[in-house]
Amino acid sequence: MRKSYTLFVVALVLVSITNAWAQPEKPEYAASRIPASLKENANAVVRLSEHSVTLDDIRGHTYTRRDVVTVLTEKAKEKIFSIVFYNARMSKVKTFKAALYDAEGKLIRRAKPEEIMDRSMIADLYDESRIRATRLVYDKLPYTVEFEVEEEEKQTFHLPAWHPTLGSAGAEEELAVEQATFTVDVNENVPFRFTCVNGMRQPEKSKLSEGVLRYSWRVDTLHATTPEKRAPSRVEQAPGVMLMSEDFIYDGVKGRTASWKELGKWVFDLSKGRDSVPKPVLERAFDRLKGKNTTREKVEAIYKFVQGSTRYISVQLGIGGFQPFPATYVAEKGYGDCKALTNYTYSLLKAANIKAVPALVRAGAGAPPIVKDFSATQFNHIILSVPLEKDTMWLECTSQSLPAGHLSDFTGDRDVLLLTEEGGKIAHTPIPVAEDNIRAQNINIQLDASGAAIAQVNTIYEGYDADETDHLVSKSPLDREKWLREQIKLGGFELVEPDFRSFETKQYPRKLAFKLAISQYANKAGSRLLLQPNVLSRWSYVPENLTQPRKSELRLPYPGTEVDTVTFVLPASFRVETLPAEISIDKPYGSYKSTVKFDEATHKLFYTRKFILRKHRIPAAEYETFQKFLKEVKKADNQQLVMTGNT
Repeated sequence: MRKSYTLFVVALVLVSITNAWAQPEKPEYAASRIPASLKENANAVVRLSEHSVTLDDIRGHTYTRRDVVTVLTEKAKEKIFSIVFYNARMSKVKTFKAALYDAEGKLIRRAKPEEIMDRSMIADLYDESRIRATRLVYDKLPYTVEFEVEEEEKQTFHLPAWHPTLGSAGAEEELAVEQATFTVDVNENVPFRFTCVNGMRQPEKSKLSEGVLRYSWRVDTLHATTPEKRAPSRVEQAPGVMLMSEDFIYDGVKGRTASWKELGKWVFDLSKGRDSVPKPVLERAFDRLKGKNTTREKVEAIYKFVQGSTRYISVQLGIGGFQPFPATYVAEKGYGDCKALTNYTYSLLKAANIKAVPALVRAGAGAPPIVKDFSATQFNHIILSVPLEKDTMWLECTSQSLPAGHLSDFTGDRDVLLLTEEGGKIAHTPIPVAEDNIRAQNINIQLDASGAAIAQVNTIYEGYDADETDHLVSKSPLDREKWLREQIKLGGFELVEPDFRSFETKQYPRKLAFKLAISQYANKAGSRLLLQPNVLSRWSYVPENLTQPRKSELRLPYPGTEVDTVTFVLPASFRVETLPAEISIDKPYGSYKSTVKFDEATHKLFYTRKFILRKHRIPAAEYETFQKFLKEVKKADNQQLVMTGNT
């Protein structure tokens, strides 16, 4: 799906039209003129940012922007650049300039043609999306860059958003803003609307000329902020403005966005007449349904058929940013993008008399949520839902490994727009729970009198924990082994016979088995051996101590469960002096329990552990309480016992 914007500081977009472009001297750009307070904690300062949108009618719009940025630190050098994402057929980049100034505001040079990259955005087979970008750097800090861009768009479905501290697609966290403005000039006959987010003030409204209204926003003196660790994305917190035309034209197709219902109806109608599947393909798919009695079983069978006979590539041509290729296309080619593969799966299910509903989603781990009360194009992906009698199955049709009914953190736990014959409806994908995301480990370890050990490790990954290993499916044996070594936090070990066969089948749950030869697992202290019962699952993360109160929510990746069972065969000449006491912790955030027991008859030591993290989003006010909870878990995971050798 098409996006068009410019990045500055991992994002900021830029342009404007001025007769004073790239003059030999611009003393107003001198770094010495930046107020001292704006330099505090800043890697760069936006001296001036002027963005404007002109919306004459629903057939198109223009977007101009100019940004002047002073780079203060080495860290910011790589993050200050101008980039435009555009559609080669529906967009025209009329202006794209860049200039570099020294600390005094003297022009060093303008961007040369060979310094401006222009290429396809995606390397797959077919795509009209392109990137134009440039970055200018100077060896002497501070220095200033000036960017100008003007885009002419033949559509009004995608209108720019404005976040003065971000740009449109990212952020340099330690960024200050001296002055930034945003204006929107709109023909009174265009049903235009906007929303202000995260504290952005309402605009000043004026009449620019007969029949043309101007909406103006301005911000001054925004100080740089130091990002908090494991916080919500910058986009979720940054003040900004979103725009939309209630009536629009996209690649010649008219539509309305006055409500989610209307927007969903427009997208749904684009797929009409594209659900015919060739008879031979239907016959092969329906062969998978033999012996399947429930709807769930049938959905799983068809989903596996799609996974085994197709692959994902990006195909975005014209209205194809929203309109899927026909099911016959995927059947013949064996590939498609998210829309095509979702429509193909939808068509197969429809042929089997199983109702399915496509759903637009803003995908991405950690992606900001959509603004629910502003119906607009806020999505970049599409998945499929299958309503059952008491539940809903969700299908990620681009994945060749996810099981039917499971969504990863790429699309899980977020609002989506269901696309139905009656129109769009907001729904929510499954919220992850600790009981579904499991890492269960069983270890049998033979310890000798010197402290060396041989361990057999068997691990099972389920849910999001299995998703975390998904990248290994396509890796080589050497890369898989390298990954495994990085996970083992022990000194002096040899990895023996790692078994990744479960990853070859691409099925869940994932299973991993391996042996370890550990040169010194238990530490010798005279005639004693010091032993940590927890071999491979010691919790390490504890939120840092703060000097100031936390401002934003603390976020961990997802809730989950860790289960460990360790059996030690101890040296015959050693006995356990004192067993650690059972540890049990139960808090609103989660629970922890570990036990250590010794069986004299078999001379075996048994360690069990179960750690459940129920909450992964912690309010700022509960930061210290949550920190204390994880400190207790970490301490419990590092307990030791002492064994004494016979003399």
